[in-house]
Amino acid sequence: MRVAKIPAEIVEAKVLESLRSRMDPVTRRVYPSWKLMMREIGVCRQRIADAIKSLKEQGAFTVGTEEVRKGTHTFYVCYYEFPLKAALS
Repeated sequence: MRVAKIPAEIVEAKVLESLRSRMDPVTRRVYPSWKLMMREIGVCRQRIADAIKSLKEQGAFTVGTEEVRKGTHTFYVCYYEFPLKAALS
């Protein structure tokens, strides 16, 4: 028997809660862990991506990237930054 699909609003709320619980209080940034969120929330990566897209459109946070250098390699890391008002609520 197939498990019922979790409504999008609930997935969004759980993603937001997961991200806020890991937010750095000084920078208001969080570096997402997709695997961790998938395990915590119990949904696939696509459902989390859809929730993140919706939350971003609602203004819950902004998405940024930062350059990280290790030796001769350079790569970019994605982070989400919460506005001050969201960090306080």
